[in-house]
Amino acid sequence: MDKVYVVSTTHWDREWYRTFNEFRIRLCDMMDELLDILKKDNFKSFYFDGQTIPLEDYIDINPERYEELKELVKNNKLIIGPFYVIPDEFLPSGESLIRNLLLGHDIAAKFGRKSYSGYLPDNFGHISQLPQILRGFNIDNVLFFRGLDNKRCPDSEFLFNSEDGSSILGIHLKLGYWNLKSFGLLGKSPTEHLLEVLNRLKPTNKSGVYLLLNGSDHLYPQENLPELLEKVKEEVKDIEILQSSVDDYIEEVKKNVKFDELLKITGELRDANSSQINPSVYSTRYLIKQMNKKCEIQLEKYCEPLNTLGAIFNIKYPKNLIKRPGKSLLRIMPMTVYVDALQMKP
Repeated sequence: MDKVYVVSTTHWDREWYRTFNEFRIRLCDMMDELLDILKKDNFKSFYFDGQTIPLEDYIDINPERYEELKELVKNNKLIIGPFYVIPDEFLPSGESLIRNLLLGHDIAAKFGRKSYSGYLPDNFGHISQLPQILRGFNIDNVLFFRGLDNKRCPDSEFLFNSEDGSSILGIHLKLGYWNLKSFGLLGKSPTEHLLEVLNRLKPTNKSGVYLLLNGSDHLYPQENLPELLEKVKEEVKDIEILQSSVDDYIEEVKKNVKFDELLKITGELRDANSSQINPSVYSTRYLIKQMNKKCEIQLEKYCEPLNTLGAIFNIKYPKNLIKRPGKSLLRIMPMTVYVDALQMKP
């Protein structure tokens, strides 16, 4: 019997076609609504697209809701991480990608739990060493939309290998990270909507386990999702349908897929035939990118090594002073990337 995992989610750019603070107003409104919805017993969970930084943005404005938020994360109702921000993998340094995951881990730990899904829904391609980096954080999978041509890999599930031998389960989101958005609101019944998406995914599926994502860019949670799924279950008896999480979906795929039959992919994922990868982001606002690189060099090649040497000779290591600018760089860089993709300004 096929299994369908329906995940309530959103994808959150901190800055894109609106300013950061305009999007934060929307974030606060969305989070207020979400926290109330997650108190319901029948609403399984909400997945925050692999990031932890939206929680910081929200708590900065609403510190009184910190404990409430922490309790939801701890109880696996609100699922965050493993990244601090969803990074562009080609623009920052390799060390910045490592720091991104380290900081994501630290923040998720403060809230009590983190996801171990390598969820990178909207990146403009992926580096060849991504499996090696994720494996270093005990993450054995990656889920993404852009960068892999359907001709190169016609299947949704495959093995993504790095040159060092690291291998992870790859999940290509063929229909995007929004394949069940506006569920039951597109002039079709919930059953028609779900089965239509499922039938489009079946030809590429190798495991019999399907991921349907109820959300998209900056969308609020769909409060009546559990009720809509119950209606579908009443009408469809030959499919197991669960409101669940990306983590649970990954575990079920690993139980059902035949790894020795999966196609092996090595190298960068920068194909553009099946989904655009917006290569213009690498040349726009180049002054900001150059400044970012200079700051990375100062931190990684001079500041940290010299202070580490000083610590050997009993000179106090200024941990917090060094950590602050590194965190600021991680917060700023994705914002410059994604605003470029739309506005294309010099």
